[in-house]
Amino acid sequence: MGFPMHRKIIDSHVHLGETGRFADLEAYRDALPFEGMVLISLPDSERVNFNAEILAYKKRHPSRTYILGEFDYRTFAPPLVDQLRGLYRAGFDGLKLILGKPAFSHKFGIHLKESRFRDVFKASSEEFPSPFPILVHVGDPLYFWDTSRVSTPEPPPWSYGPEVAPFEEWILLAEELVDSFPRTVFIFPHLLFLAHDLDRLQRILHSREGVYTDLAPGNYFYRDLATQKNRAREFFSRCRDRILFGSDGFFFHPSYRELPYTDLRGNLDRSARLIQFLESSLPFSNPFAPTFTENPLVEGLDLLSQLPEGEEILAKIYWQNVLSVFGSHPRPLCEEEGKV
Repeated sequence: MGFPMHRKIIDSHVHLGETGRFADLEAYRDALPFEGMVLISLPDSERVNFNAEILAYKKRHPSRTYILGEFDYRTFAPPLVDQLRGLYRAGFDGLKLILGKPAFSHKFGIHLKESRFRDVFKASSEEFPSPFPILVHVGDPLYFWDTSRVSTPEPPPWSYGPEVAPFEEWILLAEELVDSFPRTVFIFPHLLFLAHDLDRLQRILHSREGVYTDLAPGNYFYRDLATQKNRAREFFSRCRDRILFGSDGFFFHPSYRELPYTDLRGNLDRSARLIQFLESSLPFSNPFAPTFTENPLVEGLDLLSQLPEGEEILAKIYWQNVLSVFGSHPRPLCEEEGKV
């Protein structure tokens, strides 16, 4: 897959967890090329989180790098709201919370409904000169629960059983967060796993200011959007101010097991596929195994040719909305607060 590029893009969803992959990340940034990137941390049972890695990368590229930190969930760690203040003082640009993902919530035994997170959501919009955005992963693809929708012969290995709350409860959680914290800036990645229900997603995004989603492709949504092209194009048109481009790129050490190892080429392919899907109608192989048998090929939405405002929509999604959320420049770093 080639990488022709002529539009300004900021990748708002890139995982970095290994300083040894800085060179890969720089090559990735320059190959497409990207104007900038938003690097996100994750909690880890061995490393605590990857705040130090993304902070170190921002120190190397302070004008082109936004960073979203995660918390330290160890029992002796400071209260979460104090950690939030520390991230802000250190020069982080926002917060990343993965514990709305059922697998991570179950693994850590922590749920976003806990009162300490409510303190965080409130503080993020009230304690700083401007709101501190929160990228909060809520839910997973519906296919992880409803295996009747899966076209593979055997249930996928990532299926959720009765120990995990049903899909609907996670979407209700997202709606509750939006309603309960009206000044907090929320970004729900992966189209909030509602590509099959764009009416509901559109209502959530338009329920108030400061609610966004991103296109970080868990790969599930290509087929779901391609099978309803006209509605999908309408959604992108109507919600153009609330959608961020994101690749969900993975830059980890091979020993990291929580997410699949992806090399430089794989990360480039991931972004190129998303760009192709938005800009053209060319078919490509469905990258989501549960729906591959039923739909082995999917076609792009071709927003440029199919919508008269296609260029404006892409400009919003590719970079303008990122700047609206995080500011026209990354926040300056404070060396004294570097240990987070």
